[in-house]
Amino acid sequence: MSPKSQHIYAWKLNNIHGQLELMQIIHTPGQAQPMAVHPNKQFLYVGIRPNCGITAYYINQEGILTEQGTIEILNTPTHLISDTKGTFLYCTSYRDNTISVIPISISGMLNSPIQILTGLLGCHSANICKYEELLWIPCLHEHSIRLFKINLSGTLTPHNPCIIKANVGSGPRHMSFYNFGGYAYVINELTSTVNVIKYNNFQTIPSIIQTLSIIPKNINTTRCWAADIHITPNGRWLYCSDRATNIISYLEISKTTKKLKLIGYQPTEEQPRGFAIDYQGEFLIVAGQKSNFISLYSINPNNGAITFLSRYPSGQGPMWVSIVSLSSE
Repeated sequence: MSPKSQHIYAWKLNNIHGQLELMQIIHTPGQAQPMAVHPNKQFLYVGIRPNCGITAYYINQEGILTEQGTIEILNTPTHLISDTKGTFLYCTSYRDNTISVIPISISGMLNSPIQILTGLLGCHSANICKYEELLWIPCLHEHSIRLFKINLSGTLTPHNPCIIKANVGSGPRHMSFYNFGGYAYVINELTSTVNVIKYNNFQTIPSIIQTLSIIPKNINTTRCWAADIHITPNGRWLYCSDRATNIISYLEISKTTKKLKLIGYQPTEEQPRGFAIDYQGEFLIVAGQKSNFISLYSINPNNGAITFLSRYPSGQGPMWVSIVSLSSE
């Protein structure tokens, strides 16, 4: 996704040759930023600015997109996520400190928000653990993660506990869950660190059991500006991007404690704001917001290292990557 040029680029991943094939360029009705894929993999939802809205696209079996329509929303979209059943879309607004609950029809179309919660200072993303119908919202300016119960109606009510406090000045931003339950990993934008949270399916009070820097000691920098975080499907490797140092760091997740160990890093595109890992954990694609390129890497399953394979121009200011597997899994 390239907001400045108002385009979505659709690529096909050739996992045999380690290349991307450009299939389609879609012109969006504004500056597109956050993206989310419906659980059935048949719809893509895209946040639009400055005239705030969300556009729905149908995804056919070849990965080609067809626009289905746009709904207006009141707040600037920052992050989108569907619930596990694909019946509601949750949209955070970092600028407006809100989260909106948007119903999804059986046909995949969006309806007007049925709930807008306010006062979530700097809410940067919304995240759902597949084992618990809870919404986790890192609030950068509060230095905390808010927890909400998802009701049958899709609306949100504060969970008990309703908040996990991070270190003051850390700025929680995005997060990822350990694939097999019980642990969450939150990247902190302002300190370029990751918090490991143990929640044990809420049988005990959630707690931060580790905070680790993603910047290797041999890199000297006066600024921290972390962005994105993802885990391989097998739960062994965790990856983080930092926009100040232009690196992707890779960390090993302990099999026993689920704590992290920084293994290494890979210099990458300038200002790597967003990246994604494929469903088999073999490839990583990163977008360079300042370089205007995306790069494809292979993932070494034995040591977590990523190896550069190919690079492609992708409009102006690419910043969001979603990977959809359309074959049967």
